[in-house]
Amino acid sequence: MLAEGPNEKDISWNNIPEQSVILNAGDCVMFRSDIWHRGSANTSTESRYLVQVHYSNRWIAQRMPPYLNQFKFNKKLLSKATPRQRRLLGDHEIAGNYT
Repeated sequence: MLAEGPNEKDISWNNIPEQSVILNAGDCVMFRSDIWHRGSANTSTESRYLVQVHYSNRWIAQRMPPYLNQFKFNKKLLSKATPRQRRLLGDHEIAGNYT
């Protein structure tokens, strides 16, 4: 059960109902990750693929999982990347006192 309360099927907030975003194959949707969001059941016979990208301020990536001694970049990949590409991937030098 994802929702708890008197009615688990009530997916509104402050009497504002959910709004579906219907996309076609190849479409892209962008939204702030701090909004409530969810997927829905795939009722087709086709696989549904997802690419999920998160962007944050540099100091956030250095303080939050998966970057805290849990995730290691592929060294072969990084050896081929430019400094800008490394930064875009989240491979930053530690700056400041973020321990």
